[in-house]
Amino acid sequence: IPQQKVREEFVKGAGTQFDPEYARHMLHLIDVDTEYDMQAREELSKSETETDLIITEYRSAVSEGILLTNSMTTVHMNIMSDEEATGITPVPSMILFDSLDGKVHTTERKIRDLLYFEYGEIWFDGRTVTAGARKMQTKAIKTAAAATVKSGEYRIEAARIKDHAIIRIITRNKTSEVIIALPDSSRFLYIGFTGEHCRISGLRTEKSEIVLPAGYIPRIAEEISYINVPAGDIPNIQADGYRTAHSDGIEITDGLKITFHTMSLPTARLVWHCPYIDLYCSDDGKVRGANYRDLMFMRIDGECWDYDPACATEPSVTQTAEFGGWEAWKDKNKEGFDCTVTFTVTDNSITISTENAGISVRNTTTITDVTRRIYAALTGDQCAITNIRISGTTNK
Repeated sequence: IPQQKVREEFVKGAGTQFDPEYARHMLHLIDVDTEYDMQAREELSKSETETDLIITEYRSAVSEGILLTNSMTTVHMNIMSDEEATGITPVPSMILFDSLDGKVHTTERKIRDLLYFEYGEIWFDGRTVTAGARKMQTKAIKTAAAATVKSGEYRIEAARIKDHAIIRIITRNKTSEVIIALPDSSRFLYIGFTGEHCRISGLRTEKSEIVLPAGYIPRIAEEISYINVPAGDIPNIQADGYRTAHSDGIEITDGLKITFHTMSLPTARLVWHCPYIDLYCSDDGKVRGANYRDLMFMRIDGECWDYDPACATEPSVTQTAEFGGWEAWKDKNKEGFDCTVTFTVTDNSITISTENAGISVRNTTTITDVTRRIYAALTGDQCAITNIRISGTTNK
């Protein structure tokens, strides 16, 4: 079972199937396991453990997926005809896709269970096949780097920034550049190498530590937005991924109320694809501002996490008579609804309360060793938050 699905089962079963305290410990262990070392692994095939890949028939073998990010990934490889088809011109390609395990899948069950999504395919001669991508644009470019590539060697340079990706295929004689307009900024983007009648050898990957600037990839399609509606007291936000966007900071005072409309993005697929409330302090009142301290954040599905030693959090989550199950909860988030979050301040404790789609959350955080003003900001994962209204306080 993919690790994200395992995590969702702990969220769903906390307080019923699982002791809530132990469920919280398991969720923490999964969250810090960024390399997925805990997950049960199938026995890897030869093609997945070595740098050589033999492809006879079309897509008869596909390499492990390589995740593209906003830092440049460079892949080196040598390509020749496979031994069983000597003399036939090799036809290498790469598949652009997303799945929970970073692998290409072809069976109906795997496609469904691992949420496999294919953007398209790029052949090394520059041809493209568009599937789930909005658009692909190819052009030949001149580059001095091609002079460093040996005969039979290929170098792939690839990166992804939000809803656009760029892939360069560099050989000794030619460089092709493909720009891909993705259907959203939320799914992951992997590339897997395959083709027909070819042997790929010496496959190795390098990852730059330099983050590419926002305008590095020329835009070939409009950005998809779900927040082009009138704003409330502060600007709307769209979180395409985990805490990728935050609202303006709102100083917390006793009686503060924040109301907003929330809607999960079409790509949302898990319980925690919903809004979060982030508690923090900073000199300028901004998230990640001067001397920023991330104190605690709370998901409206009931998960609460304290990040700072100065915080001690006591969450209370109950399911009301309106709760129709977690699948209904996810459906309600996709439909969209209005949410109200209330703050009560007593001495050095802040209690955050909200009730939505049958989930009632009351989270009390006791904060010590913090003398600065404390702020709340709305954020989330794969959700659009609009019409944010602030009441019960004069601080905005």
